[in-house]
Amino acid sequence: MFARFDLSALSRRRSAKLVLAFLAPVVAIALLTLTARAWRDKKGSPTKQDAVAARPSPPPLNAGGYVRRAFIRSRLRDALSALGDRLEKPGKERLTLVGTLRRQNYSQATPFRLFMELPHRMRLEEQGARPRVIGFDGNNGWASDAALSDADRDTIEALVFDSADHFFLGQMQGFATRELGSRFRLDDGATANYTGPFYDIYQVADHVKIGDMDRDQFKLFYFNSDTKLLERLCYQISDESKNTDVEIHLGWLRKGDGQPLPVSIERLENKQSVLTLAIASAIAGPRLADRIFNAP
Repeated sequence: MFARFDLSALSRRRSAKLVLAFLAPVVAIALLTLTARAWRDKKGSPTKQDAVAARPSPPPLNAGGYVRRAFIRSRLRDALSALGDRLEKPGKERLTLVGTLRRQNYSQATPFRLFMELPHRMRLEEQGARPRVIGFDGNNGWASDAALSDADRDTIEALVFDSADHFFLGQMQGFATRELGSRFRLDDGATANYTGPFYDIYQVADHVKIGDMDRDQFKLFYFNSDTKLLERLCYQISDESKNTDVEIHLGWLRKGDGQPLPVSIERLENKQSVLTLAIASAIAGPRLADRIFNAP
């Protein structure tokens, strides 16, 4: 017996396949069109896209070298207030300090004049028997008589990077900061009737760049728990040959207008004093366009 085939059914199936083969590319094109339209609508019209691309990005938080109080963690705002308004408002960007300077292995103290200007500019004029100037323009250091030495870089770091100004500007730049606690003592806790200072301590992942010297450095910043002023820093510099424990001690004088100004800056390495500035006069004034921080 011969099998019977339904030719009409075969014809219908063949027609259905032809219709599907025709519709598949049409559906694919439609989907691509809808996807492209949705993407365009999400990003906006070409005119809108051009306007967004041309929109200027917001300035960095420390634009102009000032500190914005709203971006400082609440527990640090008292320490910012203790410095007066010099870091927050125009008009007191430059400090002019005059006094005497003493270096390790030099018995004679020499007169100096020091200019500090926000953000991160410095010029130190040593006025002894052999006058000498070192400076920092915010990126590169220089010396008037020769190439910048390691000791010169240490001086720049002590004056520019180991300061309350740098600490708060670093907060604007997003330097990682961790509060270790408050009211720490300098002794081991065993001193009866301790009368020394108490400190609120912050650990900062600092970044120090002076010309081709570029390093990340963890530092401990000690703020006096009562006056809220930065009085000490501690950190360790490690290289291939040795480790150096660095301490910075800062002294302050509070003026009648509430603006504290430094009266002493000392850098110690492994407990030995290597640089001491005794400041007899300190004046705060506006930023000047006199280019004294640029290399001669």
